[in-house]
Amino acid sequence: MIQRGNPLELSVEFETRTYNLGDTIDVFVVLQPSANISVRSGRLDLVCEERYIQRGESFVPDFLGAYRDGNKVVHSGQTSHVAQERKETFVHSSVRFMEETRLTGGATESRRVRLVVSNTTPPHFEEAQALERDASSSWGFSWTLVATVDVARGRDANVEREVKIRLPK
Repeated sequence: MIQRGNPLELSVEFETRTYNLGDTIDVFVVLQPSANISVRSGRLDLVCEERYIQRGESFVPDFLGAYRDGNKVVHSGQTSHVAQERKETFVHSSVRFMEETRLTGGATESRRVRLVVSNTTPPHFEEAQALERDASSSWGFSWTLVATVDVARGRDANVEREVKIRLPK
């Protein structure tokens, strides 16, 4: 039987502080099934979003206000500020916290999960350091903890929480 609605409510609790690469994040994953369900797997991912922004200026001519000055056409206009943005997302660190489990409806269950933050810097970290003094372009990094539970014959449950990760200087 396929279940309708949300068969599982999911939440994560952890200490709100800044973590370094190599630290361990102690997370409590709280599972609240609305009915008896079978779970295929559960995992906790630390997701990094790299954001590249390049700023610049461009001249926008006003063709309606153009006039002729001798042999050339002069356009009035204005300079506008433009920005190009690119985002790349990847799983930085991950841990499984359950496999092939049955959960009883109405019974809240809590799992302690220890996610070790990998020592690996994001792929564009060195480029971000090189651009540190460049006012026209930069890389930014944001981090999210994502808990996902694969529910058999039901809607998968997931929850996201922002986490602060300090990168080396």
